[in-house]
Amino acid sequence: MTNETREPVYVGIDVSKDSLEVALADKAASVRFANDEQGVKALLEHLAGHNVAVVLLVISFALLLVINALQAWQRK
Repeated sequence: MTNETREPVYVGIDVSKDSLEVALADKAASVRFANDEQGVKALLEHLAGHNVAVVLLVISFALLLVINALQAWQRK
C-alpha cells in the first residue's frame, strides 16, 4: 500500500531547544526526537511511513520573537 492510498495523518510537532515532541492525530502517544541533525533525520524516517497531510509546528514564544525580529531586519 502506498502513502497515496492511506488515510491522511495530521502531525503536530512541539519544538523546543533540545527536543521535537511529535504527535500523530491517529495515535494516542507522542514520540520524542532530539532537536539535532540525527533527530531530524529520525523524525523524517518516522513520518515517511505515513500519509502526512498537514504538519503544525508549535514553537516557544521566545523563538517567535527572534523570528519576527529577523524578518523585520531583513525587510530593512
